Amino acid sequence: MLNVTLLENHEEIRKNFNAKFVYTEAEFELHHRDWIERNAAQGHPLSYDRLLLWDKMPPYQAISFDRALAFLKGMNGNVYAMSEPTREHGQGFTIEGECRFGEVIQATPMDLAERIEYEWYEERRLGVLDQYLEDAMLPVDLYVFDPSMEHLLVFTHENDFWDLESEQPMVAAKSRYCMCEGFPLPPAASYEELKAAIAKSPKPNTVLTLELSYALKGYFRAFTVCKQLASDRKGYEYWFDHAPEIRYTSIEALEQAKAFYEDSLLTVAADPTVRFEIHSVTYTPKA
Repeated sequence: MLNVTLLENHEEIRKNFNAKFVYTEAEFELHHRDWIERNAAQGHPLSYDRLLLWDKMPPYQAISFDRALAFLKGMNGNVYAMSEPTREHGQGFTIEGECRFGEVIQATPMDLAERIEYEWYEERRLGVLDQYLEDAMLPVDLYVFDPSMEHLLVFTHENDFWDLESEQPMVAAKSRYCMCEGFPLPPAASYEELKAAIAKSPKPNTVLTLELSYALKGYFRAFTVCKQLASDRKGYEYWFDHAPEIRYTSIEALEQAKAFYEDSLLTVAADPTVRFEIHSVTYTPKA
C-alpha cells in the first residue's frame, strides 16, 4: 500500500497549481476557439467549469506512459499528487476506504510511480474479467508535481489503442496518454531521418524493426515499423506492428496508408507541431 501524507494546505496548493499550469477561462476561450465553436455547432457546448484540468492546460508535451513513469522515478525529494477537484469531474483519492476530493497528497517518487503503474495495469486486466481492483487508491486522471512546481506530469484516463481494450487490454494500457512540463527530452528526429531509418536494408534472413513515436498537441502515438525482404527477393515488404496482416511494397505506400485512425504518416508529418522520435533500430531473425 502506498504511504501518503494528506497536505493541510491543499487549497493553497491547488490555487497555485491552477495559476501556474491551467488556462484561465479567458485564455481557454482564446486558445481553443475552434474546439469551442465546433462543439457548439454539434449541439455540445463546452463548459469551462466542467472540463477536466488537463483539457484546460496549454499544449504540454505529450509523452508515453513509460516515459512519464521514468521521469517520476527520477524526481528528487517528495512529490505532490492531485486529483480533479470534485466528484463531478472524476475520481478522487481513496484513503482508508473513503473517497477524498480536492485533496493533495505527498509521497516519494518511486513509491508513487510503482503504485500508478500497478493500479493502471491491474485495473485493465481485471476489467476484462468483469472484476475491479479492491485496493485502488489513485484517480485515473492524476497530476504529479514537485513542491516548487517546476516539473509537472499528467497521467490521464485516455489511451491511444482504445479499440484494443477488450482483446488486448495490456497493449491498450501501455498506450496511456500522458503529458509533461519541465523535463528534458531527447532530440527529436525529422521526418526525413525517420524515412532514412526505414530505408535501411535488413540483413539476410532478418526483420528490420524500428520503434518510433510521434507527439502532437493532445496526442501521442508509439508504433513499430517492420521491414523484410519479399518472398521473391526482388523488393521489400513493410508493415505496422498494430496491423501486421497488411503488408506494403514500398515506403511510399507505407507512409500513405491511413494507419492512424484515418491519418497517415504523411498527414502527421505535415503538422508543424509534430515531434518524431526514433527509439530503436534492431534486426531480429525471421520467424
